[in-house]
Amino acid sequence: MEDTSRRAYLISKFSKIPISIDFNNKKMDSYLHGEIYLKVFLTKDGQPKLDIEFFNTIADSLKTTDGETGLLSFAYLRNKSELDYNHGNGSLSGHFFVSLHYPLIDDKRGWKLSEPDNFVPYRETFKVKVNGRFHRPIKPSNRNESLILSMDFEPSGEGVLKQVTRIVLPDTSFYFDWAPSKPLQICKATVRKLLVQPVFIRNNNQDPSPTGVSFNTLLANANIIWEKCCVRFDALPPMYVNNSSYRVITEAEAPALRSEVSVNNAIEIFVVERLEPEDMWGGGATFSSGTANAKIVTGDNQLPVNQNHLGHELGHVLNLGHPGSSGSTIPGCSNTIMEPSGFYADNPDEQCSSSCSNASNPLITTQWKICCGKPEL
Repeated sequence: MEDTSRRAYLISKFSKIPISIDFNNKKMDSYLHGEIYLKVFLTKDGQPKLDIEFFNTIADSLKTTDGETGLLSFAYLRNKSELDYNHGNGSLSGHFFVSLHYPLIDDKRGWKLSEPDNFVPYRETFKVKVNGRFHRPIKPSNRNESLILSMDFEPSGEGVLKQVTRIVLPDTSFYFDWAPSKPLQICKATVRKLLVQPVFIRNNNQDPSPTGVSFNTLLANANIIWEKCCVRFDALPPMYVNNSSYRVITEAEAPALRSEVSVNNAIEIFVVERLEPEDMWGGGATFSSGTANAKIVTGDNQLPVNQNHLGHELGHVLNLGHPGSSGSTIPGCSNTIMEPSGFYADNPDEQCSSSCSNASNPLITTQWKICCGKPEL
């Protein structure tokens, strides 16, 4: 059992780590990017232990006979890890579970529509076996830590497409920095950031009135709500689609709009003038929620009533569903931003601690100021 009063965290940020992927019995190479977030704590008997806190990682798209897979998005499955840390020699072994999503799954299977505005993707589940060793036994007095670690991803349970049969990350060096002891509660010390890519519609390059007039207001309100959870959304410069037919879209036209822009490091938010009918999906929707491939479609006509609409959809991006929802997203709390609203009926601007703890997306990056908090163990 964990002594919750004595814990610390290690974060490793990395990019372009080579991995090998077996896809339809063909070995292919890709690169892993992201961050691993380890919790270090003492058991009730005073023994140091390690566990996965976050595994926010993506891998580059693969070219297959079925076409591009799109970005591979890995999500850590909480409460399903067993890691054994030997403080005597610094060794680490055991396993944890992740889910894998890539757009090719959506192309072949579509989505699980568990809620009117939340299109939940199908995913593959993998058991990740780990084996490694810190170069010295860890302790908070060390300025940083290094770990040689290998990972072997094996399919677990029923696969969706059963195309990825194994992923191997050979011995790789990870370099960790200590983070404050309670990063999710000390917002001055730690912020979890997620980039968003606004996409606006215009007639041509000279069009003086593109869509997106509501975006800054809606994003500012979303940040007010999610900063209560130490989560912040930073917008990249807008991208534009020069096609006036997308200013008003129907459900049948939405897939073509979503395919217009795909970026690897951010969540795309497509802003049209309005949907047709305007209350379709309650005014907007999230597709492939909880993954690095999530996309939002919304309309400028949210204002002035639906001030918190984008904050709600970004909650779906963070793998949260409506209260009482079922499926692969985690239910949000009643009377909070995750309550369904419908059109012209705004979402509450409240948060709850469980949604803060459960909010996740593989594209999240953690930033902290070590001066504002010290590791504890």
